[in-house]
Amino acid sequence: MARPEKQGLDYFPFPVDFFDNEVIDGISGAFGKDGEMVAIKLLCAIYRKGYYLEWNDLTQSQLSKKVQISKEDVNVIVGKLIEWNYFDKSLYESYKILTSEDIQDTFFIATKRRKKMGKLPFLVNAYNNTSSEGVNVYNNPPSRGVNDDISTQSKVKKSKLNNNNSPITQNSADFPTTDKKSKDDFKSVIDLYKRKIDYNPKYKDKNVLEKKFNRLVDGGTSYLEATNIVKMAINISAKYQAKNINYIATILDNWDKKELYSLSDVMNYVEPKKKDKPKFEHIHFDEDNALF
Repeated sequence: MARPEKQGLDYFPFPVDFFDNEVIDGISGAFGKDGEMVAIKLLCAIYRKGYYLEWNDLTQSQLSKKVQISKEDVNVIVGKLIEWNYFDKSLYESYKILTSEDIQDTFFIATKRRKKMGKLPFLVNAYNNTSSEGVNVYNNPPSRGVNDDISTQSKVKKSKLNNNNSPITQNSADFPTTDKKSKDDFKSVIDLYKRKIDYNPKYKDKNVLEKKFNRLVDGGTSYLEATNIVKMAINISAKYQAKNINYIATILDNWDKKELYSLSDVMNYVEPKKKDKPKFEHIHFDEDNALF
């Protein structure tokens, strides 16, 4: 008999600034330690099962016993967590499911090496397929370049790499044509952010960049492509003098909506043909505006 596929996690990263989160801070102010414990116990229960939890009568009774407060008080606390968007409101209202985009990001980063995931219901992303039975299944998401589990070759087009007028060839050593997966990939993103945006980036800024980077990689974009795409967004933000992490995040979200999952796709969008209207009218990529 085949061993059942593992669904949940044995452990999950607990952020050191968990109690500084504005929602958790509000829960703590309203309900004290009981509120904090409910939030922590819920995260443990969610990750033990996977990335979501059905909020039914049994679950409520179990949590009530573990935290040693009434089921009614537990529901009030959870209600506030939903109202304040700690959990995804639409999924709760539709299916009584507790989850969030951050929870799912953490889960899929932790399980990226699992070969078989099976059906993945209740996803908070652009590729949900809702069935008549109220189940969202992640079915055949759009291809995003090369997955690091499949190949180490980048999908960057040679025509772009060989174009001397393109900013990606300003320093060829920084833009290799093979994808070398390592912790230095994201480090180089932070280094560029420090140089172009903020020499002393906040933890929040690093966290936003890391989530955007990991979202690309988890979707199948190669490490090389993900690195260069995030760097391009940083560079554009610096050119606009919009030195704000939210601006960079908006650029990356916009590219994600347009399914621009390779640097060549981004370059074609940012630097359209002469007959087309430029997407970023007052950006001119020259040597001073090189990514490195």
